[in-house]
Amino acid sequence: MAVTHGLGPALFTLLQRQNGLAQLPREAAVSLLLAYGQACQFTDRIYAAVEEWNQRFADNDITAVWLKGVALGLTVYPNRAMRPMGDADVLAPPTQTADALALLEAVTGNKPAQLGEQNDKEAMVSVGLHKGGPVRLELHWSLIEAPTSPLAPPVDWFLDQTTTIDFAGRPLRILRSEANLLY
Repeated sequence: MAVTHGLGPALFTLLQRQNGLAQLPREAAVSLLLAYGQACQFTDRIYAAVEEWNQRFADNDITAVWLKGVALGLTVYPNRAMRPMGDADVLAPPTQTADALALLEAVTGNKPAQLGEQNDKEAMVSVGLHKGGPVRLELHWSLIEAPTSPLAPPVDWFLDQTTTIDFAGRPLRILRSEANLLY
């Protein structure tokens, strides 16, 4: 069930640390090992893309705030492969959205696809091959579904709630813990 729900890597890591893998039926242990190995490979591809695009955004003076799995995998989880991800999410200020979208299109040769017909808040594009496969990068310029919601903080509030961590020898901007929790 852990593998089915995307928690195989976390369970594998926990059982490995507690020497509990040997107590599992062989089929279950192999299933967890395979899930962990696949998660490591995919996570490595995602973080290679993050490293590349963090640099590209910085070189083009575009503020990039890395969200969700990218940030949590580097700060909360003892092993970044424990945080399941399907893509890399990054927030850019609305004033820099056009520049970020143009950069994505210029480098990849593909026009980023808008996600959602009702809410103009994000776009997605494959950013190339990283160690064997494409990685989806999702560019956000809003973090809320309903821009007029009186309860949701504006995107500028989130952009003011950032911190930087060291990643691959460069600063990587992420949301502070409180803002991440709220988001």
